[in-house]
Amino acid sequence: MATPLYRFTDDALIELSDRGVRVFGRWDRRFGCWRLEGGTFRPTDPGRVLDARGIWLSPWPDSGAAAVAAYFTLIPLPVRRRAAPHGPDQWRALQAAWQASRATPSM
Repeated sequence: MATPLYRFTDDALIELSDRGVRVFGRWDRRFGCWRLEGGTFRPTDPGRVLDARGIWLSPWPDSGAAAVAAYFTLIPLPVRRRAAPHGPDQWRALQAAWQASRATPSM
């Protein structure tokens, strides 16, 4: 399998590739990224995922473009724009924003 396959589900974006399985938890569920290692899901940092404008970076394969677009669209654009300047720490910035949004009581 040279090109990764993506599936967007009710809970996550799932990436299947030669390197294994990664699960990207949805913003509206449990945000995060995990890699399947030896039958156990372990947290992982996918690194830089956004361009300077907060738009998801290529090279997401054409076969997964719709799934990837659906996934990143759930993350509010202002949040993506605030995370974008963090370069390789973008994912950590997104996680911090997600955790802060969960800690804020809604009215």
